[in-house]
Amino acid sequence: MMQQQKQPTATLDGYSLHQTLGSGISAKVKLGKDAQGNSFAIKIFDKANARNDARTLQLLQLEVDTISKLNHPHMVNLTSFKEEAELVKRDGRKKRVAYIVLELITSGELFDFVSSTGPFTEVQARHFFTQMLQCLHYLHSNGVCHRDLKPENILLDKDFNVKIADFGFAAPIEGRDGSGQLKTVLGTLSYMAPEILARQPYMGHSVDLFAVGIILFIIYAGHPPFRQADPSDPHYKLISNNRSDFFWKKHSESKPAGYYSDSFKDLITSMLQRNPNQRLSMADIIGHPWLQGQTSTQEEITAEFATRFQKVKSDRHAEAERNQALKQGPRAGGVRRGENIGNKVYMNGAAGEEVKSEDNVVYLQMDEYDPVLEKQTQFFTTYEPEQVWKTIVDKLKDKDVSPELSEKKWKLNFEKVAELDEEEKKNNVVPDSFLGQIKLLKVDQDTICVDFAHRGGNTWYFYEQYNSLKE
Repeated sequence: MMQQQKQPTATLDGYSLHQTLGSGISAKVKLGKDAQGNSFAIKIFDKANARNDARTLQLLQLEVDTISKLNHPHMVNLTSFKEEAELVKRDGRKKRVAYIVLELITSGELFDFVSSTGPFTEVQARHFFTQMLQCLHYLHSNGVCHRDLKPENILLDKDFNVKIADFGFAAPIEGRDGSGQLKTVLGTLSYMAPEILARQPYMGHSVDLFAVGIILFIIYAGHPPFRQADPSDPHYKLISNNRSDFFWKKHSESKPAGYYSDSFKDLITSMLQRNPNQRLSMADIIGHPWLQGQTSTQEEITAEFATRFQKVKSDRHAEAERNQALKQGPRAGGVRRGENIGNKVYMNGAAGEEVKSEDNVVYLQMDEYDPVLEKQTQFFTTYEPEQVWKTIVDKLKDKDVSPELSEKKWKLNFEKVAELDEEEKKNNVVPDSFLGQIKLLKVDQDTICVDFAHRGGNTWYFYEQYNSLKE
């Protein structure tokens, strides 16, 4: 049956705006369509948001100035930018915004697939790593460093080619003062080079290559090499103290014999050295023996993702069948419509329905599921939304998380901070943490989608917690 055409949520300078593709502290990314029906990712900055002050908009202008001069097949390219515009919502309300129009990347994040379907082979990892290097070489050759390379910024286009995203922290390699050194401490802890963590001046190209070394390790190993590149970290201190043999022995314990080739171990160890002067340069990496090995063809990569998509679909089908079987049996502990969850009664409201509140009863809206992007951090269920919601809220509270529930929609935001053991506390280790969002979306009359979104912080820890909550 053909799906009914969904109405846009708003309009912006000739673009119709549809569902939210992502959101952060200062901006939302919406699916936008022009008059010809072409689709884009539009990053919108609400001028009424206190975080979007003059400094933020100045940094936004710097980002635009940087990427507008660049264009590469393995980066997310910019289409247009406007600093002052008017967004008109469907109900006629208006707000002042700034926005960037970017090409739409449709196959999601590379790490979604690592998390949901396992790591890639060495040959496949070399394929993706080579594409990342090609983009970084282009950026560095044009005098620009990224400075925020991390899992959620490695996207895949419709042909499963790498697209590096989010140039908000990009800067001139020569530094703002022309010294060749940068000083601003920014990025994500797990992917920061040691000199940034130590609050020392750093070279932009070197910290980019350090971060992409961590990314390569995760693609092939299926987990991070260490929590952060600090000498107190139990794994990184082995590299820092020139005991990489123990580092690889530790990581090999859970792998088949010979899983890590000698050339792979040498490449990673050399890229992740504590002293930036001892790390491999771009030319060294490109000429490294590991890079000379076999690489997957485009046809092989396409076939690999077809297999992975089929696995995800099979898992979802099995889960739906299991749900259906459980529903037909006793539902001990289930929640019925009208039961209390927290201090309110949550009722299922259809997408687009007006929100009403009376006698402490809140009728929540449920946005509709629209799979524009392939996303692995969601699952589907035929249980009543009230029962799913209560289970999620209870489980978050079991994990010592206090979720912030929306008053209008089946949506909540939360922060999860990992617990440290005594040794980690003694060494002042910064705990893993992330900001997350969970929404219920209406698929059809009987099925809902439980959608998890990463909104900031440690990406790998987010994937771990998603898988735990999903179970």
